[in-house]
Amino acid sequence: MICDPCKTMVGLWFRCVIFDYVQVHGLPWQWS
Repeated sequence: MICDPCKTMVGLWFRCVIFDYVQVHGLPWQWS
């Protein structure tokens, strides 16, 4: 998923960033 703030609303972009982060780093409760 590519996040492009120029093509999406701020709220959708923010959620896109969160989902990208989760896909790369995993969810916090998966770390322990």
